[in-house]
Amino acid sequence: MSKVIFGLGNSGAEYAGTRHNVGAMLLAKLSDGFGGRFAKNKFARALVSKVQICSQEVHLAFCEGFMNNSGDGVARTLAFFRADPSQAVVIYDDITIEPGRIKLSVGGSSGGHNGVASVMDRIGNDFARIRVGIGAKPFKQMPLADYVLAKIPPQDALLIDQIDICAVVEAIVGQGMAKAQNRFNAAPKKRAAAQEPVSALEDSLDRAARDSEDSQLRH
Repeated sequence: MSKVIFGLGNSGAEYAGTRHNVGAMLLAKLSDGFGGRFAKNKFARALVSKVQICSQEVHLAFCEGFMNNSGDGVARTLAFFRADPSQAVVIYDDITIEPGRIKLSVGGSSGGHNGVASVMDRIGNDFARIRVGIGAKPFKQMPLADYVLAKIPPQDALLIDQIDICAVVEAIVGQGMAKAQNRFNAAPKKRAAAQEPVSALEDSLDRAARDSEDSQLRH
């Protein structure tokens, strides 16, 4: 049974480059790294890229809509691919982790993340998680929505760009979650900056959505 990897985020150009769309950004980077291309799957209502990782077929999916309803899209996509929730991997932002770091886990709470809570409500709690650090709010009184829906500042974007999401997912698929956790849950070593920012790679999701809409209009 192949894995289905989801990147959480909000649809729409106005949300591109925001903290809450870090999952979608890294999903786009993952697809680009493995030579995939996103296309609209009208049945799952998601943008899907099929890639080969460690000689296994893996589907990468961005479910269209809003973050707070992520569970609906995740459930539909898993049903379409006849995949068990235990085969799902969800990439999303986490304010308790500093920018540039990730934490891998299976199960756990939503941590106050509405998108994750929605996924848990629809498919249970057996899915794997790649939690991507976006850092804490600058002051406690700041509304959480204002913080996560703000654009990622350049210094944080640089740190997020350096996350080797392809290596992370290769380890999960090829070696299993336990070994991947041992390797990537520790503090990262300094790496050279990515050649193309993940915010630019996220544009591939927007282009795929626009191309699908244009294609539907022409038919």
